Amino acid sequence: MRVTKFVASPGFIPGLMADPKFQGAILAKGIDVRKGIKGNLPSGASGGRRVAAYARKAYAEKDGQGRDFRVVVGTRWRLGHLIEFGSVNNPAYSPLRKSVLAAGLRLSGGGR
Repeated sequence: MRVTKFVASPGFIPGLMADPKFQGAILAKGIDVRKGIKGNLPSGASGGRRVAAYARKAYAEKDGQGRDFRVVVGTRWRLGHLIEFGSVNNPAYSPLRKSVLAAGLRLSGGGR
């Protein structure tokens, strides 16, 4: 049996990341994730105003250029970590993580 060796083009990924159509498609996926956050928040949860603030301040934006291009999705609400990760007195609703996984994307830690 003959095996063919695959050799990736070294310029493929940088070229793809610099393509405006690719960047637009990835940004559209990020916007879908942002919209999905509201659907992954519990309705009638305790602290309903806080949950609404988390969704209202959600954003999706481009970050970086060329090979470093990425889409960042998050919330600008200063207490958003309590909704996402929970605490002693708050359950972890994880709306952002659930929305990313529902869109078929990969989570990447870090952030700003």
